[in-house]
Amino acid sequence: MKKIILKRTLYIILILIMVLFIYKGLKKDSNNYTNSPYKFSGFYFDTYIEITIYDNCNDNIVQGLEDICKKYDNLFSPSIESSDIFKINSEKKDVTISEDTAYLLSQALIFSDKTNGIIDPSINSVYVLWTFSNELAHKNNPLPSNEDINNALATVDYRNIKVDKNTVSIGENQTINLGFIAKGYITDQIKEYLLSQGINNALINLGGNVDCIGSPAEKDSYIIGIEKPFDSSEYYCTLIIKDKSVVTSGIYERFLYYNGKYYHHILDKNNGYPIDNNIYSVTVIGDSSTICDGLSTTLFALGTDEGLKFLKNNYPGYECMYILDDYSPVYSSGFEDYLYN
Repeated sequence: MKKIILKRTLYIILILIMVLFIYKGLKKDSNNYTNSPYKFSGFYFDTYIEITIYDNCNDNIVQGLEDICKKYDNLFSPSIESSDIFKINSEKKDVTISEDTAYLLSQALIFSDKTNGIIDPSINSVYVLWTFSNELAHKNNPLPSNEDINNALATVDYRNIKVDKNTVSIGENQTINLGFIAKGYITDQIKEYLLSQGINNALINLGGNVDCIGSPAEKDSYIIGIEKPFDSSEYYCTLIIKDKSVVTSGIYERFLYYNGKYYHHILDKNNGYPIDNNIYSVTVIGDSSTICDGLSTTLFALGTDEGLKFLKNNYPGYECMYILDDYSPVYSSGFEDYLYN
């Protein structure tokens, strides 16, 4: 009799344990927060990146993140000899590339078409003449010569870039660079991967390309700070963001200061010199980080008046903020809805 009672007791305990596990499984939802968020960081894409995961994470997910970062670094870097961009720049004609690179180049050319070439991936021929580093400011003349710039400008024409499925050809003396849009695309790919792994709450930061997935634990949204140009010790403003991407392009991160003048990395394709306007930075908010990334540079190049028209006519649902050189803001119609203070 005692054995029968013991067996029944063990059986009941086993059933209770199974019910408990089933209950816990049913309780899991999109807000399956962990007590301590997991952070993945490293130096990729020529910048420091950090991905903060607020849901349960494991080694396989982390390995997947690392694989994605290495994959796109090796595809889009113009300096890695095995990359698609290096191959295009070296071989010029009928170059077979990955679907990712073909798609990204096609997206870049859409911005070229819509701006009549103000945005042009083939500006790289001019870009490589410049070195935007204050380490060279002590030299007698760290600037490229006008002759070199003019020779390089003669090669700049996005219409000579041809994409046919996975095959690309460029002009004989051309080189290209997708830096103005690549990090946005990579951000979107990381986001897609995390969602596929059941991660519904995470913050992706690829050196200024930010994507807010869901929200952090016990909060409704993320508070994202926009750095004050030329003063990283404080924020210019803060934003309330959920399930959106935030991308900023500005002149204060990569520049050369020489003879009392700033030479930044966003070039004017008409003269080969940094665009000379009264803009310090442009911040864009929207669903796609790829589009936000492309827009941030495009809107900077177009200036405030033309930029706001371009945004309204071509990308409804996206918002922007210009910070001018007197630190005054210029907003698109809906940007202020995201301001935290």
